[in-house]
Amino acid sequence: GKSLGVLALRPRRPETPLDPDQRHMLETFATQLAIAMERTAFASEAETARRETETEQIRSSLLSCVSHDLRTPLAAIGGSASTLLQNKDRLSEATQNELLRSIVDETDRLNQLIGKLLDMTRLEAAGFQLQKDWYPIDELVGAALTRLNSTLKNYNVATEIHDDVPLLHVDGPLIEEVLANLLENAARYSPSGSQLAVRAEAKPGNVLIEVMDEGPGLEPGTERNIFRRFVRHRPPSDRQGAGLGLAICHAVVRLHVGEIGAENRPSGGARFWFTIPVDSGAPRAIDELDP
Repeated sequence: GKSLGVLALRPRRPETPLDPDQRHMLETFATQLAIAMERTAFASEAETARRETETEQIRSSLLSCVSHDLRTPLAAIGGSASTLLQNKDRLSEATQNELLRSIVDETDRLNQLIGKLLDMTRLEAAGFQLQKDWYPIDELVGAALTRLNSTLKNYNVATEIHDDVPLLHVDGPLIEEVLANLLENAARYSPSGSQLAVRAEAKPGNVLIEVMDEGPGLEPGTERNIFRRFVRHRPPSDRQGAGLGLAICHAVVRLHVGEIGAENRPSGGARFWFTIPVDSGAPRAIDELDP
């Protein structure tokens, strides 16, 4: 369709003209080279178009997220605040407290959403480096549970950490973020009073961490895409998130050269799992040392 370059030929013996067979062979070679170069150019253009499409989809998803997930809590905060301001003298103390609680809850929701957007941006920034140190997995699980104390207060949370789980060489705050997001996701889609479980065990070459719930499970066929940004594949609930928590989990685990996945449990509910590679130079815990 267009010129991609110029091919020049300098014969070793300029005084000897090319015979028809030689010229035909050279033209054939030139045609094959041109086709290969054109194919490469088309592939490059297709990749650029794919990236532009993906970027546009992300931008569209982000705008959709902003228009709904940011406007909803802002509208609730504004409505509650204006009601208090204009009708304070006519509202009972219980109603005032309810409106104030709504403002606090929606502010927390807005803060969490903005925090996740910033986390996703930071994780995908060029040159991002993990700040690794040695952590026992039970410490990270405990920190995540403490952080979600109010969110999980109506659930029975069971933990099972095997004794043979070694120390993990990880970015502690980020792995804590993974556990918190998985637990928060499990609570969001599980009925109040049900059991959530966190389990960790050593496997050959890595540590397997699982978060399980007793909710409705995952829609069949969505297990692979559930960790994409702004994707919400679980059955609807009255407390849907922005579809960022699981994407953050995926990004953090991949930065640690681990794997992450999700599936439905035979007994009902969903099972989310991720692995962290074991470092052969892990120090021994104090209670493992010889007396």
